Amino acid sequence: MKATRNRVPGATLSLASNDPDENPFTVTLSGTGLMAQEAWRLQYFLTLGNTGNAADGADPDGDGHVNLFEYVAGLVPNNAGSRFLLWVEAVEGEPGRKVVIFSPVLVGRMYVVKSKGSLADADWVELGSSTTSDNGTERAVTDSGAGTGARFYRVEITKP
Repeated sequence: MKATRNRVPGATLSLASNDPDENPFTVTLSGTGLMAQEAWRLQYFLTLGNTGNAADGADPDGDGHVNLFEYVAGLVPNNAGSRFLLWVEAVEGEPGRKVVIFSPVLVGRMYVVKSKGSLADADWVELGSSTTSDNGTERAVTDSGAGTGARFYRVEITKP
């Protein structure tokens, strides 16, 4: 699917004026808006194009995250210190329960924690039994159904 720019068909702006020949003073407006990802590229790479360092698959800061991921996650693509962090901790005193912690969590994005018992399993499954708590830009999701075996986690991020 190819994104297209938002085209504004035109509008007029009327301003009150003390000039009797031009009251109101009218200005014709028109323009072309940018798609969100184009605006992001322009902010960080001074280009609209999906090429060079601004390409979706590029990793100009060498942090292991390609630009498309950094855009969706809300990271700074030319700053290696801007990273999405994820770790798993055991819940003290509750064998089999794990907490998946990740950051940053930003407004305007959706986060879904999924898991599977083996990397050989075909599908990642959304956690069925969990609780979530946020602390600033950090989110902790407690997996109540982790059991005692191995468990692998991932976080899917979408930017609607």
